[in-house]
Amino acid sequence: MRIFKRLPRSTFYTDRTIWFSSSKGQDAGSKKEEKCTRDEPSVEQSEFNTPTINEDARMISQCGCSYLAMEARNLVYKAPAFSLQTKELGLDYLAQLMDLLEEISLCEKCSNVKVYRAFLQPLCHSILGLCRLFYRSLREMYNEMDMQPVSLKGKEAVVDERSMILCQKAYHQIERLHNSVRRLVETLKDKPVFDEDAWKLIDSGAYRLVVCTASLSGFDSDLC
Repeated sequence: MRIFKRLPRSTFYTDRTIWFSSSKGQDAGSKKEEKCTRDEPSVEQSEFNTPTINEDARMISQCGCSYLAMEARNLVYKAPAFSLQTKELGLDYLAQLMDLLEEISLCEKCSNVKVYRAFLQPLCHSILGLCRLFYRSLREMYNEMDMQPVSLKGKEAVVDERSMILCQKAYHQIERLHNSVRRLVETLKDKPVFDEDAWKLIDSGAYRLVVCTASLSGFDSDLC
């Protein structure tokens, strides 16, 4: 005859409480782990975006257009005050800007990068504004009958030729602006989110400025 030892009631409830708490903790832990796993971004999602960013960076770095664009932007920020006394310095400054913009406009690879495309329109708009300021200094030269000499690589210019030489140089630089803008429009017009109205204003503004610079006599003050 077996004799079973009766366990105290406190022992039974203590064991059951421990088991229940342990089981509940495991369930909560598994649910928490499941929730964290569900909230984490999937590997497929992160891999979907990363190659696009890397591809854009690689595409721009191949030809150095981003560097040229940053150089042009920095030059815009450092624009000199165009005046009668700084005509030649102003022309040299415009020539540097046009060198950069011209090279940018000849590249068709970087136009596939969305951020880069969005950067070009305000850049060209700013350069056009600077060209207008320089044109006004030329117009002021005519109005004030400016007689300051213009250097021609060591050669002295005849007094009657000074104004003509300045305008020819300015015309050449502003014509480069217009040609660069036309190339950019041709490259970007079939790309997504092309702002046709904004580019049309820049294109027409550059064209009017070319005409004004080519013939400063009999100009209309409201034309440019």
